[in-house]
Amino acid sequence: MFQKNISILREFLKKNNLDYFLICATDEYLNEYIPKDENPRYLLSAFSGSTGDMLIGHNEAFLFVDGRYHKQADEQVDHKMVKVVKLMLNNTQKQAIEDILKDKKNLRIGIPSSKMRYMTFCNLQKDLPDVEFVEFDKKPDLAGFKNCSSNAEIRTVPISIVKYSADEKVEKLGEELGDKTLIITKLDEIAYLTNLRSSQIPYFSAFKAKSLLKKDKCYLFTDAKELKIGGKFEVLPEKEFFEYLKKENNFMAVKSSINLMTYRMVENKNIEFIDRSPIALMKAVKNECEIAHMKDCFERADKVMIEISQWLNDSENISELDFSNKVEELFLKYGANSLSFSTIASFGNNTASIHYSTPSADVKLKENDIILLDCGGYYEGGYSTDATRVFFKGDNPSKEQKEVYTTVLRAFLNGLYYPLQKGSTGFDIDKKVRDITEQCSLKTFHFMHSTGHGVGISVHEAPPFLGPSESAKKQLLPGMCFSIEPGLYDSEKFGVRIENTVYTDDTDGKLQIKSFSKAPFEKKLIDYSLLSEQEKIWLEDYEAQCKK
Repeated sequence: MFQKNISILREFLKKNNLDYFLICATDEYLNEYIPKDENPRYLLSAFSGSTGDMLIGHNEAFLFVDGRYHKQADEQVDHKMVKVVKLMLNNTQKQAIEDILKDKKNLRIGIPSSKMRYMTFCNLQKDLPDVEFVEFDKKPDLAGFKNCSSNAEIRTVPISIVKYSADEKVEKLGEELGDKTLIITKLDEIAYLTNLRSSQIPYFSAFKAKSLLKKDKCYLFTDAKELKIGGKFEVLPEKEFFEYLKKENNFMAVKSSINLMTYRMVENKNIEFIDRSPIALMKAVKNECEIAHMKDCFERADKVMIEISQWLNDSENISELDFSNKVEELFLKYGANSLSFSTIASFGNNTASIHYSTPSADVKLKENDIILLDCGGYYEGGYSTDATRVFFKGDNPSKEQKEVYTTVLRAFLNGLYYPLQKGSTGFDIDKKVRDITEQCSLKTFHFMHSTGHGVGISVHEAPPFLGPSESAKKQLLPGMCFSIEPGLYDSEKFGVRIENTVYTDDTDGKLQIKSFSKAPFEKKLIDYSLLSEQEKIWLEDYEAQCKK
């Protein structure tokens, strides 16, 4: 199928006099997770990761993947058909494309206007001024492609969880809009604004919709039926969204949140671009009701971690697929409506694949195996949980396994107990955590991803962000929820990652990090001689919280 689809796309190139086509691994809503059958990138490469685009020419094809997916892409892709371009921290896909095309002249590149961020298009135009970009809404018909739909129920989240009604949110946001109409196509922002949730989309609690927000009214465009939101909302069929764009003027939008096709509808209509949606910051700063609900969700998620640890110890002849299925069973047992992402359940060498997404029935758990579990669920409020633990099968871990695990634990503790000051950022925490991982004496193990990301309706929310890039240099505010998840990986051996979701708290007048997750660590893998005295105190404090 994959070779056939590349041939179909190359025929499309010839027919339209194109040199390349840029395949985006998103849908029209720019979602991170979409079903494989709806993902043209997967249908062309067999790579199933959540991010990573492709550039396909007449005689060459490139897949761009970040550090989370280097090993996975190597294992899934046919390297005779597709070259895997491995992006490192602070290397961008745009830079990689520039390097590929730098010596080529008079190029025509096709781009999917409904699946490309407007900001991505602007950056490509700016840095490749000699390239002619040809926009297509209709792409080639690829083998295996399906438009997946769901009739899943859309439910209203109780006020006791969200605190503010949808009408109150519209009223508050309207103060910032003036005479502008805010274009909203990010589904987590629409779910937040409306207080509506669904399992319509796999691994997401949002639903398919678009929206236009005015000072005192919100138009919601969706094919969902009989929605009850509030007096300030008017619900219309989704197909009418573009008709309303034609009628309105004075728009406001975020370049990274709308696709190119939407921009084309309003480019001559007095549009103001802003750096961040006002909904994004409101959504990122959780109120006391949301925090209380998330605490309850993580208590239930911790029970999954504790029970699965015992199950791993007691079970024999189990596979990765058995492991993954048991995790899902436990999430449902403890009240989750669904998983918040595809469970990462890996044994042995597969733990080095950072976002391992294909648990195998053929990979069995062996004595002295490292085991990695990264999992999460959605509960009544539609907020994600996210946590990672490493377990060990047996009683005699190697010195190498203990050093890697203990180094990651040290990095995690230094992130969790980071002394926040006024103006502290995710960049600051990432630097502290990365300083610790670099102290590992085993230099084949590398920390290849960011330290953390925001957590909310989407499992990867922004703001905040914890990493070594400029985007992480934003002040952390009270009520922000994010992960702390250092890791070390050797693709030939194993990987270790420890992750808690945390929040910033200022109830005692001093901003500090507090953890939602309270799941214990794998004591068999801790080399206490590698811990500083302060780290031992932090570990004791954390373990005391686990017992409460």
